[in-house]
Amino acid sequence: MDTARSIFHLHAAYVLTWCVQLVYVIYLAMGFVRVKRESEELKK
Repeated sequence: MDTARSIFHLHAAYVLTWCVQLVYVIYLAMGFVRVKRESEELKK
């Protein structure tokens, strides 16, 4: 495998890793918002 192709795969893996982490953080934030909304609903 040549160096340019290896570097491309390295960068692709790096970008994909950050995308997965970003999606996971958004998923967690949506969960916290939902729990907060439901807890305020129960207080009523």
